[in-house]
Amino acid sequence: MLHDLNMFKPHQAMIELTRKCNLRCVYCAVSQHNWKHEDLDTSKIDINLLAKQLKRLGISKILLHGHGETTIVDGWEDYANELIDLGFRLTICTNMAKNFTDKEIDTLSKFSSITVSIDTLDKKLFNILRKGGDINKIMSNIDKVRSKNNKIIWVWSTVVVKETISGLRDLIREGLLQDVRIFSLCNFTRLNGVNLTHLSDLSPEEAYEALLEIEKLQIFVKSCGKILDPKAGLLETLREKCQKLTYHQQQKDIVQNSETARLNYV
Repeated sequence: MLHDLNMFKPHQAMIELTRKCNLRCVYCAVSQHNWKHEDLDTSKIDINLLAKQLKRLGISKILLHGHGETTIVDGWEDYANELIDLGFRLTICTNMAKNFTDKEIDTLSKFSSITVSIDTLDKKLFNILRKGGDINKIMSNIDKVRSKNNKIIWVWSTVVVKETISGLRDLIREGLLQDVRIFSLCNFTRLNGVNLTHLSDLSPEEAYEALLEIEKLQIFVKSCGKILDPKAGLLETLREKCQKLTYHQQQKDIVQNSETARLNYV
């Protein structure tokens, strides 16, 4: 149907090679029993024809991911390299949790940006949240890719729940050392059987402390030339919970004072 979309001028396209994953993150729909774990049959795709059609639409960037983990697909790196050779800029959202071959590391180093799903540096908590993952292996894989290309735009995507808030500061400090450009904070989507504390279940006092922490982190990260990006609804949820606290308004100058934030986090 691409030939019918001449009036539509997107700048990027998403290709989902798989709906399967090697981890069972407790807050992810892929971990649910009714999820359909499927792969894309790339043998039925003429990649040169696809490239021609995408370029005709003005697309130069391809997001090589979807709900699944792209890097567990056999031959994913060959498919990615073909797209790169055809002139596309590639991005990926990955858990970086597998044992990569040298070829796979080399392929990842050619991506223009890489988003890593990472919620905490605490090994015990990480194992609870992202079952099957190893935080040490993930950090090692990131180092291997960075050693080959230090110009990649790195994004760390973090699901924020009560259990992860206390570790945000350490996570962001480490990310800054790893030259992460963007820290994306995501709200938790409730799923059946998941025993995590949603931000809307915090007490007003807990919500205030969490809001204060995130707002100060925003200021600090900005002072480092990077971006901390709370996704839609996250800060709103916290503000709604703590709006009855009179001292929140009285102390708003704390989060507006960049020097205070810098002193607290250096």
